[in-house]
Amino acid sequence: NNLQNFPTVDSAYVNGTTGSADLTVQFDVDSLNVGTTGSLRVEVFKADTSVTNPEGLTFLGFQCYAGNSLSNSTQTITAAGVVPGNKIVLTATSYTDTTCTTINDGTSEFSPGAIVGLKPGIVGYTNNSGAGSLAQAIADANSGACTAPCTITFNIPLADPGFSGGVFTITPLTGLSAIEASDTKLDATT
Repeated sequence: NNLQNFPTVDSAYVNGTTGSADLTVQFDVDSLNVGTTGSLRVEVFKADTSVTNPEGLTFLGFQCYAGNSLSNSTQTITAAGVVPGNKIVLTATSYTDTTCTTINDGTSEFSPGAIVGLKPGIVGYTNNSGAGSLAQAIADANSGACTAPCTITFNIPLADPGFSGGVFTITPLTGLSAIEASDTKLDATT
């Protein structure tokens, strides 16, 4: 691959709990050793189930980025087909031009696997606690994980056990924390 480094995933999250959710990946790519790089094509894959060295199983999407080194770059894939807990991997291919049309020195190895999480501030389940719960969304707002202005939204699938008669019911076993972060909204219309 002529020194083309693989992307380093900083975060990967979806905005819902079903395969129709959008996936957002934040990553870095260091290609400074490939001096003739004008752009990079970064591809995202759902990974196989290997624990030690995951590889791409299903292609999810790509984007072209001008430059030979990327920092805090973001790629969003609509209806990506992944859910929280799935693993993804990325590759980077170097191009000589700035529009990803003329391949340069090759494609990187797959990145280490990254576990997909649920976007902070999303309520994806009627669970009492844990990832995707209303309690966790409030904690995300209060801790700053859901950046201000934080809007707590609901994206609960109809298959959730708390759905009955057209209504979702969340029954906390203990009291919910107060929403203390300023500029936080609870959007129950979603």
